[in-house]
Amino acid sequence: MDRIKWPDQYKLEYLAIDYCTYDKYLVILSQLPNLRTLIIRNCIFEFSNDPLSLSSASRFHSPLMTLTITDYSITLKNLELIVFPLASLRHLKLISHRKTVDEVFYASYWKEFIQAKLPVLDRFEVFFSYTYFKDHRVTSPTSLIAAFRTPFWLIDKHWFVTCAYVPRLRAIWLHTTPISDMGYENPTTIVLDLGGNRIGDQGVQHLADSLRHNTKVTALDIFDNEIEDNGVQYLAAPLQNNE
Repeated sequence: MDRIKWPDQYKLEYLAIDYCTYDKYLVILSQLPNLRTLIIRNCIFEFSNDPLSLSSASRFHSPLMTLTITDYSITLKNLELIVFPLASLRHLKLISHRKTVDEVFYASYWKEFIQAKLPVLDRFEVFFSYTYFKDHRVTSPTSLIAAFRTPFWLIDKHWFVTCAYVPRLRAIWLHTTPISDMGYENPTTIVLDLGGNRIGDQGVQHLADSLRHNTKVTALDIFDNEIEDNGVQYLAAPLQNNE
């Protein structure tokens, strides 16, 4: 990229690259004034130790409207540096596979971040996954998405967040989905893939208890388990009110 000759007022509007350091990211924004969409695949940002490099983001404003990072693994503090020159950004898409259930899973962080850093953002797409080990305590999907039920997400922004719990993969997925034709009454959606996990009546009772708290289940796989008549009754009760 250092060898690229950047013509004045270069007309490029769309750019997709596999890898980019923070220094080169700023070069792209500053040298491509007509760029509207930037997609960074397999992204690991490496920030220069040069303070002039880190402060250069404050020297210009980029008209970029869409930013996608498909292997989002940077810190949240560094994400703030990335969006600093992007006051006009309207579409942000992030895909990340996390090692812990950290801040990216929490609605409060994103609400504060978007209100402070991205005031005109009107499209927010995320897919965050977390793979846990057998001895780890599994975070409840219901507790993760409860904070996304507020007016900011559902009424102001019309951004709908759903959560999937996949025991066979030992994974939790948190992601946005379209909400344009959906109502706001009971917006919590969960996909439960429990097939082949040898769940018995006691396990189903715990599942039934968790489904009583205003949860909308759109898919439930309980194939190849050890659920008997009592377990079926436990599960049927909360699902009677499921929409």
